[in-house]
Formats: sequence, structure tokens, C-alpha cells
Amino acid sequence: EAVDNIVSALKVDPGTVVPEIRSLKLEAQALLTQGLYSHCRALLSRLPDTRAPLGDKDSQGLLAVGEALIKIDAGKHSWHILLTDILIALGSYEEAGAHLLKALHPAPPSEAARARLGLLRLKKGDVPAAAQDLQCLAEMDTHDLGFLLRLLEASERQSLTQAASQEARTLLDAGQPRQALGYCSLAVLAGSGSACHLRLRATCLAELREFGRALKDLDRVLREGAEDSDLPSQAEDFCSRGRLLLSLGDEEGAAGAFSQALKLAPTLAQGSLWEQPGRAPTACVFLHLGLRCLEEQRYAEAWTAAENGLLVDPDHSGLKRLKVRTRREASSGCRLH
Repeated sequence: EAVDNIVSALKVDPGTVVPEIRSLKLEAQALLTQGLYSHCRALLSRLPDTRAPLGDKDSQGLLAVGEALIKIDAGKHSWHILLTDILIALGSYEEAGAHLLKALHPAPPSEAARARLGLLRLKKGDVPAAAQDLQCLAEMDTHDLGFLLRLLEASERQSLTQAASQEARTLLDAGQPRQALGYCSLAVLAGSGSACHLRLRATCLAELREFGRALKDLDRVLREGAEDSDLPSQAEDFCSRGRLLLSLGDEEGAAGAFSQALKLAPTLAQGSLWEQPGRAPTACVFLHLGLRCLEEQRYAEAWTAAENGLLVDPDHSGLKRLKVRTRREASSGCRLH
């Protein structure tokens, strides 16, 4: 109720209200200013979701509060970021840029400030520079970046997504996965988590040996994009998933993923697995699984492991022996094939 009253008062006479707030004890002043800040943030966060333009009363209140907070404490960085966001939301891009540059000069801009500069550059059509500025938030504060992305038009988001993914691929090809990661994440967020961008980030994360995060991206591709992907793409995804599981030490999980790939597209999966992890290592994965299954008398699974392994390496002597042992040890009532 206090915040609502102060907002109403600021609309009428900010020149009187600001000195009154500054005269309060610091504890009360901090409580009130934080309440005003939260009020504005809540209103801004609802704006992109509703897709409704701000009413005159809300616009007037936001501007009055944003300007008042800076008059109360001009040294607070978050107040300047808030006023910039308010001006952007109202479509006052030139004013937002001028305020941001004036407020943050000459200190180097924070990631939040850089991202706002990037958004304003995107509004002016400088897409590559916008991607460079916005990617700095992609790995640090996805919530804040998500808010900024919702302020963009669909065409602007599409252009940003393309620029980010292109730059990410360029950096990956140049052997710079650490520099590419922010662009990968920006492409994922701006592109609403499309499969191609998730795969790109998974590749980048795997190069950085962040196998757990890469696996989450790939699992999301397999979970959400299974209906839209063709069989070769799904098979390659399962090959990649198996390689990640192998890197995480989950040999049985890797064998399961490789099996799925071989089932979906045998020829493509064979070629992919021959390239990485290689013919012999892949065969060993199936051999180890088959031997474990045999020890536990899971004869059908042991047989399947041997069959899948021989698809990758038809001359593997260990897998051939596994098939013979499985046939010999299986109970007479067990059907293997």
C-alpha cells in the first residue's frame, strides 16, 4: 500500500516526494526504494507476456519511479538499468541509449549494461554487434536475457538467432569453444530451444568437456524433437548421446544409445561410430555389456549386445566367442532370435 501511494504521489509531484523519501532513515528508505524497484520490475515482466501496450497511467508511473530512484541514489547501478528498460519498453530507444551511455561513462559497462546496448543496436539493425553484446548474458543470467529477448519482434529474434549461431560455428571451426559458448546459448534462448541450436551447444560443451550439460541438451533434443526429426538425425543424436555417456563413464548407457542408433539407421550409425569412438572401442563397449549380461544370466540381452557389436565390427573375435558362449549357456527354453 505504501508503494502504491508513493507511485501515485510521484505522478503528481516528484519534486516534493523525492526529498521526502531522502529524508527517511536509511533502513526505511532502502525498504521503500526496493519496493518501488520491485513494483516496476513486476510490471515490466508482465508486459511482454500480455503483448498489451502499456497504458498511460502505467507508463507515467514507471517513468516517474525510474527517474525518482536515480534522484534518490544516482550511484546505484540497478536503478539506471531499470530506467533504461522502462524507456526501451516505451519505445524510447534513443533516449534509453543516451541515458545508458551517460550513466555508465566512463566506467566499463557491466554485462547487464552491455546487453542493453546490444538490444538497442539490434533495434538500429546492427545485428552482429547486438549478438556480441547480448551473448555476454547468455551464460551468466538467462532470466535477465530472457526478459530482453521478449522485448524483441519476431523478425529481430530470428536475425539475432542466425547471427549468434553463425558466429558460434565460426568460433568452433577456429578451435575456440570457450568463446563460442555464449553465442551458442544465445542462439538456444533466442531461437526458443530449436534442435539445431541445442545440438550446436551440445557439440561446444562436449569440446569443453562439460559432458553433463551437453547430455542435457541432447536429451532435450531427443525428448522434444523426436516427432519432427528424420531417422538419420535421430540416429546421429543417439550416437552423440552414447559418446557423451561413455565420456561420463556410463558404458552400459552408451551401449544402449548406440543400439538405438543402429536400430534406427544401421549404415549411418556404423559410419558415425567408426569415426568416433572408433570400431574397436565401440565393439568393446558391446562386449563388456554382453559379458555382464551373460554373468547375470540375461541371455537375450547378451545375445543382442553381441549382435549389435558385430554390426560395428563383424570380425571381432571376442564378440563371436560371446555369441557361442551365450548359445551354449542359455537354457533350452530361452529363445535368442
